[in-house]
This record gives sequence, C-alpha cells and structure tokens, in this order.
Amino acid sequence: MNPVVMAAESFFEKLAAHDPFITRIMEEPKLFLIGDARDLGEPAEDRAAQEPLDEQAGT
Repeated sequence: MNPVVMAAESFFEKLAAHDPFITRIMEEPKLFLIGDARDLGEPAEDRAAQEPLDEQAGT
C-alpha cells in the first residue's frame, strides 16, 4: 500500500483534468481494511493551516 497525500484543491484539479492516476483510483473498487465508505466522510480541511498539536494543547 502506497498512500498518496495531496491538497483537496490539487485533487479536484487533477480529477477535472482527467489525470490518469486519479481517474483510475476513482473508478476502481475500494478495498477497506477497517470500516466502509460511510466512514470516509467529507474531505478534511487543509491541515497545514492548522496549529501544531502541541500549541493546541497549550504546551
């Protein structure tokens, strides 16, 4: 398993441009190791814009 992480904006741009990799992963069936498609929810916010966890905890 090789995860590919990208910003949501980049993902949707590639999807609209019919990028071969993005098109393939969207068309192929998903194999869930834990949970199912309902557990995915909405795309997460851009995490780079969030405070680091140690600052959120007040340390």
